[in-house]
Formats: sequence, structure tokens, C-alpha cells
Amino acid sequence: MLRIEPGRAEVGRGTIADPDVHLRVEADDFYSILSGATSPDVLHMQGRLDVQGNLGLAMKLRTLFPPG
Repeated sequence: MLRIEPGRAEVGRGTIADPDVHLRVEADDFYSILSGATSPDVLHMQGRLDVQGNLGLAMKLRTLFPPG
């Protein structure tokens, strides 16, 4: 679970009831996104990243994890 709120981010085990965005990705692929080694767009096109919910909000995640 990753909860992002203004000025705060929280990572932990478990789930969030009624999330705005739900991303499903393998841990190594997520690390690859965070490190800038892989684009989330590429993973999504390859079927390795599933996005459900508010797509506009999901697109804003790019600004949190810009390519390195």
C-alpha cells in the first residue's frame, strides 16, 4: 500500500479502502520505475502495469518519480 497525500507519503502492508487509483505491478518493475530505468508507459503497454481508477491522477504520479 502506498498512500500519497499533500506533503506526506506512507508505504506499508495492507490495502486502502476505496482508493482513487489502484496500480498493480511487480516489485522489481516498480523499483525500475522509481529508479527511472523503465517508463510506466512501456510497462503498461506490455501488460506489466495495470491501472484502475482515476487515470488523470495516475498520470500525475510521473511528477513524483521523474526519470533519472
